[in-house]
Amino acid sequence: MAETKKEPEQNAHGDTAHHAEGHKAHAHDTSKLDVVLFMFLCLMVGNFFKPLAGYIGVPYTSLITILGLVLGVFSKSLGRTGVAIDIWSQMNPHLLLLLFIPALIFESAFNSDWHIFKVELWQVLLMAGPMLLVSTILSALMMRYILGYDGEFTF
Repeated sequence: MAETKKEPEQNAHGDTAHHAEGHKAHAHDTSKLDVVLFMFLCLMVGNFFKPLAGYIGVPYTSLITILGLVLGVFSKSLGRTGVAIDIWSQMNPHLLLLLFIPALIFESAFNSDWHIFKVELWQVLLMAGPMLLVSTILSALMMRYILGYDGEFTF
């Protein structure tokens, strides 16, 4: 008897069962890549919003805050971008500060005008020094007499 070769069964897409199993076996978790791409997307959007803020007369930080709120509210319906937003929102806040505060301080210092800083230096020192002490004392008095803390703090 002659052997007949049986053709593999195909699904509706024309894939054989072996081929479809290969797709399942090669499924990748792209969340790490999505997080990095989302960071670069945010940097590009931030660069776009800087001149836009000057053009429409709205503060840059307000535009970024509104964008962050909108992305946070609609993150569940944004697919892979929403997954990246969820991952970023679960990140340690100290790590975010460690990453972004130096860059933000540098940007502010770089865009400062030295001549205006020299003129305003004494007002800055007055607000940063004695007013910091006054606000600390007022906060302590409020916590003691209004909120009822008795001085036992655990951190």
